[in-house]
Amino acid sequence: MKKTILSVAVLSILACSAVSCDSGSKSSSSPAESTSASTAATQASTMSPEEAYENLKALMSDFTDWSEIKDVAEVYYTAAFNGVKEEAVKCNYPAKIFEAIKNDPELGESLSATDIFGTSDNKYDIGIFLDNELSESELKDIEKFYKDRAKAFEVKDFKCKVTKGYDIRASVKDYEDKDNKDAEPFFRDNAKAAFIEGEGWKIFKDKYEYIN
Repeated sequence: MKKTILSVAVLSILACSAVSCDSGSKSSSSPAESTSASTAATQASTMSPEEAYENLKALMSDFTDWSEIKDVAEVYYTAAFNGVKEEAVKCNYPAKIFEAIKNDPELGESLSATDIFGTSDNKYDIGIFLDNELSESELKDIEKFYKDRAKAFEVKDFKCKVTKGYDIRASVKDYEDKDNKDAEPFFRDNAKAAFIEGEGWKIFKDKYEYIN
């Protein structure tokens, strides 16, 4: 029974990503954000050289995180929309758990099976926006989730240290609309990005009913 429940949970990943549209997602720019940017510029002009340097390091770190998260997210959402379940699930889990899922008789067959709508190689324009940085308790919750999954799949010598993460928003447009700023995304989604020591960034869905 436990394995069956877990099987349903894992295979619901793509279903979650396909139906968790957020029509109320914030746009990438707003009057409030413009005001904040103006305030930040005023504050920056009064910073000491040391403070300015630390601020620049923080901005560069955020930019690096965003760039790396975007790379993984593009693979994840592209695979999900093209029906390549194995590639999408690989973006969700640490390597040892992914291998256990892939080698499971029930789940492995489902992952490699052709999607009900078939597979495709369509390209998409995927926008990724970082929101709040995750708290220590949220990082611990994600660690616990992965450790519980490793235990359920009887993965030996599994270690997991989630060192940082963000709430993220995704917006997906058809590729032909990528240069059209007025084109509305056909899909919006909320997720979390978690950095796992020794693994890199993973796209973690916060809408899993089975996270706790």
